[in-house]
Order: sequence, then C-alpha cells, then structure tokens
Amino acid sequence: YWVMHVDVNSQGLYDNAIVWSCESVVVNLEWMWILSRVPNMPQSTYKRLTTLAAQLVPGYDAPNKLIQTVQSNCTYQ
Repeated sequence: YWVMHVDVNSQGLYDNAIVWSCESVVVNLEWMWILSRVPNMPQSTYKRLTTLAAQLVPGYDAPNKLIQTVQSNCTYQ
C-alpha cells in the first residue's frame, strides 16, 4: 500500500490520510482508504479528500467507489 496524502495539523501530527493499494493477479484489484483520527469526519473534509484522491490516482473514481463507514455506537478509550 502507499500513503498518498496526509493532512498535518498545527502540532505536526496527521489528522487524515489517503491510502491506496493495487495488485494485478488475473484482474487488476484496487483498494483505497480515507483514514481519520476522529470517529466522525466532517462531511466537508471527506468530500475534499475523496476529490483529492481521484486526482492522485487518475482513473480511480474515488468519490463514487468509496463508502464512508459510520463509526457510531463504538467505545473508544
């Protein structure tokens, strides 16, 4: 996998990341993840990152292929 992009906050830590992987077996398999440090990413951030992901990986329709995971009813420490 490749870390394609990270958002760095004012403290120098990453808040969000775009990760992509591909593998060619019999067919070309592609995976992409938008990762966040917070359970509920603002929709504006998600939209910005999916748009950026589509630019970083030409031909991968990130805004339509990615499914945002709902992180509700989870216990975090």
